[in-house]
Amino acid sequence: MYISDYVQENFRTPFTPSKFFSLWPTSSWEKHPFEITPYYIYSESSYFLDIAAAQFSEQVNFTDVGRQALVAYSTVREFYSILEDTLMGFLLYPYLKSIRKRMSQSPKFYFFDNGVTRAILGSLRNPPNFLEKGRLFEQWFIQEVDRINKYFSKDWKLFFWRTSHGAEVDLVIEQAGKMICAIECKCKQTLSRADLSGLHSILEEQPKIPCYIVAPIKTPLKIDTVNVLPPFEMLKRLKE
Repeated sequence: MYISDYVQENFRTPFTPSKFFSLWPTSSWEKHPFEITPYYIYSESSYFLDIAAAQFSEQVNFTDVGRQALVAYSTVREFYSILEDTLMGFLLYPYLKSIRKRMSQSPKFYFFDNGVTRAILGSLRNPPNFLEKGRLFEQWFIQEVDRINKYFSKDWKLFFWRTSHGAEVDLVIEQAGKMICAIECKCKQTLSRADLSGLHSILEEQPKIPCYIVAPIKTPLKIDTVNVLPPFEMLKRLKE
């Protein structure tokens, strides 16, 4: 059973983050001298998880999050580290050749489960709007790629691409120091060349890199040199 299914079936009353995280197992995450769990975060700052969930799939400004959550910058970094250590999600950094510069840039954070994300936001029982659908689709797909990478020991490094002019691609996969493909997520069935702007920015620098769009379509198609695939078809190719 998925966590989101468990939440849906077992929380018939209004959901709160404290209710969910109070049930999170503590013994398996114990780190002397404290038990470091997602509930520990909630007990330290009741605002942080709400803010982190509201910003899922977006670049994280640690200073701004700290100001809103009423905690120090270093504490915000610690909280995100705890979420990663407890497998609640992971940070995705921008693609830069310099590792030092990469780590100094703002990453994105993706939760491990869309249902849990919406539960923290308090919107589990309401249908997502168009904008949220797009972000949830992106998060779900990148979650699946991350799982493929770990399960099949692909030894990939995952990034997103963003230029100084704001052009962005949701996912870039690197292997052995080389970019092997770029993938843009679009939660819509009608696509056009306007949806290729981010991928075009990559092709200007890496003209031979395979570029894809994943979208909820039934039949694969091609726009210019970019293959548009249903998500499960793309995941199947990545497994090979």
